[in-house]
Amino acid sequence: MSLSINSIIWPKDNLAAQRHYVSYMIKVLSSLEIEYAGWERNPVHFVEGYIAGRCTSEQCRAEAIAWWSYIDSRGESRELRDPQVLMARLAICLLSIDEDKVGSLGESLSWFIEVLGFMGKNTRTAITIMAEHFEFQQR
Repeated sequence: MSLSINSIIWPKDNLAAQRHYVSYMIKVLSSLEIEYAGWERNPVHFVEGYIAGRCTSEQCRAEAIAWWSYIDSRGESRELRDPQVLMARLAICLLSIDEDKVGSLGESLSWFIEVLGFMGKNTRTAITIMAEHFEFQQR
């Protein structure tokens, strides 16, 4: 079976779809040993809180704005090589949660994998986890 982000079967419930998506990203970060230790802010804590129901999507998006401010303060809004900016972009991927926009989850997933690639991480690992984590439409 050929895997395509466009053939992912997302849960029909928007909240469940978002939680399923962000839990995938957490698995990938763990597998690739990407951590925010030493950073003032830890997006993983927010996302884990969201998955557990302790944090709202609004709180996550507000935290994403803080990460955008970090990138803007460095004057590197288009930078795709600086390791710190890439960590900030990864944080934004994690925190950009909106139950009203589940139709764009595939696009968000694609960007998440691209950011991992810019970081020099093994994107094959992310794709292997994707194959295990999601259900796909048969072609």
